[in-house]
Amino acid sequence: MAKLDGYKAVAATKEGCYEKEYFYAIYSDGETYKAGDKIVVSGANRDILTITDILAPDECSICPTAEVICKINTSAYDKRVEERKKKA
Repeated sequence: MAKLDGYKAVAATKEGCYEKEYFYAIYSDGETYKAGDKIVVSGANRDILTITDILAPDECSICPTAEVICKINTSAYDKRVEERKKKA
């Protein structure tokens, strides 16, 4: 994928069994992103990821080649999972 530009921030994530750090461009889309937010990203990764850190573009030594598509609200799902745990 081509180098991205014009993004306002970079989302850091840790993925896989070795928790390798990956970086995704965040564009101005009306959302405010923070560590702990769940996101969907472009590129090869099709999982829901969790942001571990937000960096300014000049703080990231790697130029992102994929971007954050959107933030995911999993609160209703998380509540159902907790209720199932309590019943078990």
